[in-house]
Amino acid sequence: MIKYRSFHYYIEEPILAGGTGLVEHLAFFGETVDIPREEDVQRGEMLDAFFTDDEVEAIKEGTYDGPEAELLGMKLTGSGFPTVPPFSQDEEIRTGPPIDAAGMTSEELHEYIVANNLTVSQTVALAEGDVEVAERLLDAENMAGAPRPEVVVALEQVGAEPTVVPEEVPETDTPPGNASRAEWEEFATLQGIEFPEDATRDDIIAAVNEARAIS
Repeated sequence: MIKYRSFHYYIEEPILAGGTGLVEHLAFFGETVDIPREEDVQRGEMLDAFFTDDEVEAIKEGTYDGPEAELLGMKLTGSGFPTVPPFSQDEEIRTGPPIDAAGMTSEELHEYIVANNLTVSQTVALAEGDVEVAERLLDAENMAGAPRPEVVVALEQVGAEPTVVPEEVPETDTPPGNASRAEWEEFATLQGIEFPEDATRDDIIAAVNEARAIS
C-alpha cells in the first residue's frame, strides 16, 4: 500500500512506435498496486514509500494509529484528500485536465507541465500525435534544463525534432589593415566566412567586408 502522496513506477507495455517500452504509472496514497520491477520496489522501500505488512494489517483492522491515520480515513471513506480531488476521480488526475495544447507556445507548455507536475505519459499525451505540438513539447521539456529521457524518446517517435541552437561565433578582433594573409585567413575562418583556397590576402579581406555588408 502506498504511503506517499504519489509514487511512480514503470511497466513494460506496447508503445506507439511498435514493440514495447517502459511506461510510467502513478499510484496514489492508500492504493494497493502490483509493481512488477524489482528496482522500483527497492526504490520505494528505500524512500519508505510503502506501508509495511503489519501496518497494512492494522489499517484493514481499523487499529492503525500512525501519522497518516486521519488521511487514510479520508481516503477509505471517500471524503476526499487535502489539496486534490476526491479519490474517486483518480483517473482524471492521471490524465490531467483537458487543455488546448495545439494553441499553446513552448513557454506556456513548459509552465503547464511544471505547474501540474505532469508525468511522462501525461506530457507525451498532450501531443495527441501532432508533430508540431510534439516539437513544442520537446522544446518545453528542454527548458527544464534536465529533460526526462523517456519524454524525449517518446516525442521523437511522434516525429518531433529538437530546436537546434546555432553555435555562437566567437568574438575576435578584426586584424589591422597591415595584418598578414595568415591572420586574415584565421579571422575569416573563425567567423565562418568562406573563401577560395587560393584566395589572396586582398581577396580574403574583400570576403570579410562583403559578409559584414550582408549581415
